[in-house]
Amino acid sequence: MERRKLVQLAGGAAVAWPLAALAQQTTRGIPLVAVLFPTTEDRAVKMTAALRDGLKQAGVVEGVDYALTVRFANGDIPQLPKLAKELDALGPKVFVTAANATSVVRQQAPNTPLVFTGNCG
Repeated sequence: MERRKLVQLAGGAAVAWPLAALAQQTTRGIPLVAVLFPTTEDRAVKMTAALRDGLKQAGVVEGVDYALTVRFANGDIPQLPKLAKELDALGPKVFVTAANATSVVRQQAPNTPLVFTGNCG
């Protein structure tokens, strides 16, 4: 439970401020937040729920201030570059990922801001 609170607070604080600024600047719709986790679907869903909760607590509303799209590798680490490239093609304003996937995301999306949580696998 402690880890969930940490993810909520870190995600909310780290993503809320840039999203609020980006939401004012975008003219083609709301900013996209790309989420990529190397873990299983079950764990990715839980971590994404914690992220959503943190953003909600920070006053950022999904569907109004941002859109969220999630990919997970189900532990298949070699699949991460493909998933990161797929997400980058959608034009996200920020990537959220686990610390153990940051280098892959950085290689596939070098110009997109990156927020990361603790390792998950």
